[in-house]
Amino acid sequence: MKYLIRAVKYFVWLCVLIAAVIVVLNLLGLGASSPETVFAMLFHTTRGWILIGLVVVLTLLYPRMGYTTLRVEGNATLDSVRLADAMREVGFEPAGGTHGVRFFRAANPVRRLLLRFDRITTAQQGSCIEIEGPRSVLARLELPLKRHLDRSHENA
Repeated sequence: MKYLIRAVKYFVWLCVLIAAVIVVLNLLGLGASSPETVFAMLFHTTRGWILIGLVVVLTLLYPRMGYTTLRVEGNATLDSVRLADAMREVGFEPAGGTHGVRFFRAANPVRRLLLRFDRITTAQQGSCIEIEGPRSVLARLELPLKRHLDRSHENA
C-alpha cells in the first residue's frame, strides 16, 4: 500500500510540474501554443498518450528507485536522543511514532512539500536501527547518524 501511495503522490507531483512548465513557457511567450491547445494535443494524439504512458511508467518505478532502507548498528531506544540530533542536523524533526516505530518529517514546510510530505521511519530490527525514506535524504543522513551513534558507543 505504501508503494502505491508513493507512486500516486509522485504522479500528481509530475503532473503539476508539467502543467507549471507549460503555463510558465506560455506566460514568457516561449510556448508553441496556448496551454489549452497543448493539453488538447496531449489527450487527442498518439504522442500525447505515449507521454502519459511514460509518466505512468516513471511513477511506478520511482518508489523502487527513490526510496531505500538504511541499517545502522545501534539501539533505537537507547540512542533515541542521538538519532533525533542526527535527524535535526539534516533538517528533520520528530513527528510521532507507534509501536516502536518513530517518524521524522522535514522541519521546513517548503522542503516538506518538495518531499511530497514523506516521512522518515526508524525502527529496531535486531541489533540494528532500520531507517526508511527517500534515497536522497538517507544519503545525507548516513554520515551524521554514524557520527552521532559512534559518540554514544565511545561514552559507554
